[in-house]
Amino acid sequence: MLEIYKIADFIANASPIILSFGGIIGLSMYNNLNKSKKVLIIYIIIMLFLDKFANYLSFKLGNNLMLVPISSFLELICFFLYIYFNSENQKKLYFFLFFLIIGLNIFDFLNTDFAHFKTIQLYSLTLNPVFILILYIIQLIKKIINDDLESKSIITYIFPIYLTISAIINLPLNFLINYKDPSVFWIWIPRSINIIVFYFVIVFSLWKFGKTQKLLSFGF
Repeated sequence: MLEIYKIADFIANASPIILSFGGIIGLSMYNNLNKSKKVLIIYIIIMLFLDKFANYLSFKLGNNLMLVPISSFLELICFFLYIYFNSENQKKLYFFLFFLIIGLNIFDFLNTDFAHFKTIQLYSLTLNPVFILILYIIQLIKKIINDDLESKSIITYIFPIYLTISAIINLPLNFLINYKDPSVFWIWIPRSINIIVFYFVIVFSLWKFGKTQKLLSFGF
């Protein structure tokens, strides 16, 4: 079981490094990006702050579970704006559903006792990625029909994969928190890997975009 803890520790250490690198890259080119890419940079910076704050809460209180729904809530807002700015047709229905989901997130948070692990069952953690996934698929179909799909962008393919895995793994959150056997780490680790890979893809895409823009500015 020692190997499980080593893997978990490695993943935990990798996250802030990737996010810090992404924040530096993103801020260096922020003014030259469109709104959807700016949202991704803001998302990276928010996740970096939450990662650091989670470590602080763990050290001070021994429990950072309250940041799980907060992280999911902020992720929901960022991803919705990313899709909104990336779409030509912004439907009013999307906003109506969006505010309904936000209401559920607030209700979930206010009715959860984070001091007692056994009562924690946040349905919004699964509903959020499912909602964003549905919007993203609708947008994707429209872009395919209009022959406007960015087929060379790796985010196009990773985004739905990340959302799907997040929705599935977040379902048994109560079990993951309360089950005492160390083997449960084998479920936590795929969740962490999914997050880390997604962070890396965003940072790599931003770096690649910045490199391309720099070459174009030199006339290449």
